[in-house]
Amino acid sequence: MNIFTENLHSEDIDQYYILTRDDEYRKDTKQTIERIWKYLISSNLIGDDLEKFVKDAQRNFQGAIWQLELTYILNQKFKLLTPKSIGPDIIIDNGSEKIVIDCVASNISGINKVNRNYGQVEYLDQDKRKLRVLESISKKYDTYKKWIEKGIVEPINKFIIAIDTSSIPDSDLVGYPHANLIETVLFGYGKHVFVYNHETGNFTTQYRKQKEIIKENGSSVATNIFEDENYVNISAIIWKNTNFLSEHSLTGNNIFLYKNPIAKEILSLEL
Repeated sequence: MNIFTENLHSEDIDQYYILTRDDEYRKDTKQTIERIWKYLISSNLIGDDLEKFVKDAQRNFQGAIWQLELTYILNQKFKLLTPKSIGPDIIIDNGSEKIVIDCVASNISGINKVNRNYGQVEYLDQDKRKLRVLESISKKYDTYKKWIEKGIVEPINKFIIAIDTSSIPDSDLVGYPHANLIETVLFGYGKHVFVYNHETGNFTTQYRKQKEIIKENGSSVATNIFEDENYVNISAIIWKNTNFLSEHSLTGNNIFLYKNPIAKEILSLEL
């Protein structure tokens, strides 16, 4: 079964799916995706029923491609086990440890989606951007806990959430280093401030600590999950912020691993 096919799912088809399937301009991207798809099928590394996977891809194309991309890249370096139909997307057998990975592309849909306004200056609500990422992490973490309860994965397995945030609008102060979006929710980096040294006349950049966001309903959401005991079952976060439709070199150079220093199961693996 080809990943690009006629409409199996007739409603709410992702426009990126249609454009990649039909637009001659995206021919190279389409061929790369088809090559990965065929390779992973032959390697038995897609746990979902193939028709279901394609239907899901038609509704959430970026999420599906992120899973394929990461599986392909990791399979070049590690021994991957065949995933089950219910459970994590990727399973690494690293000898002394088994690592389970679940993938998510943040900001694809939802009432709190951060919209991008093309061709104009815009103010980005930093808390809203963080909440989108935290929502994605929390949903995957809740799913992991259910897998533990049902015996689908074992508590001794190292658990990683792989998150693609390329759909969340981003910005930077030209000429100054910045903490990326994932670091702001893992380690509590808050607002970017400039500090002036009166003796030297130089500016330095610092970040105020932000351990939580207070939502409109009064509830709080932790923004330092790698310093929070509630998240110790997450061994690491894999993060990517580049869209596969424009960056599909498959080198893995655009993918980063953040290990949880207080995790119950400390990860030894290196990407």
